[in-house]
Amino acid sequence: MPVNERRQHFRIDDHIYFDYKILQPGSLCSDKTITEDLLGQSGQRYFETSQYFQTIDYELSELTQNLALKDPSLAHYLNLVNAKIDFLARHLLLGDKIHLRKVNLSLGGMSFKCKERIKEGTHLKIIIYTKPKMVPIIIDAMSVYSEYLKENLYRTAVQFDNLTHEQEQLLSQHITLAQVKCRAD
Repeated sequence: MPVNERRQHFRIDDHIYFDYKILQPGSLCSDKTITEDLLGQSGQRYFETSQYFQTIDYELSELTQNLALKDPSLAHYLNLVNAKIDFLARHLLLGDKIHLRKVNLSLGGMSFKCKERIKEGTHLKIIIYTKPKMVPIIIDAMSVYSEYLKENLYRTAVQFDNLTHEQEQLLSQHITLAQVKCRAD
């Protein structure tokens, strides 16, 4: 995973779980309808479950830190059990709906290969499952370019639109973890 610095954001080559939906100009679908369509029924359940788990994880982290001071092995054990529960929830709720794909990612946008040409300026809704906990974030984006590579394969770049503070934090954490892993390899 080479790390490149371009423009104002660090870019990383990474493998992530994500999916996208092209927003048709003039369509009257609500943001909620588009999000539900992108997620699907199992993805919606996973999204709700992961938000709930994230709330619990904030509480658990403080308790686990206090416990780690007294009994580090018990705290480690509880963290492992928590990781197993997270994995099972992800596996049971998502199954084979999404696939790991190679991307070039930054806080400003990402590029990826896809089977369709996406016209420049096209608006998209993207769901990215961020590391380490596969927390899904739903991002608005706009196509910057989509260049032909070979039959039924295009390299597409998108720019993220108006990331919230929470989305930016999750993406930043994901990118930082990928950079650390890259340096360790």
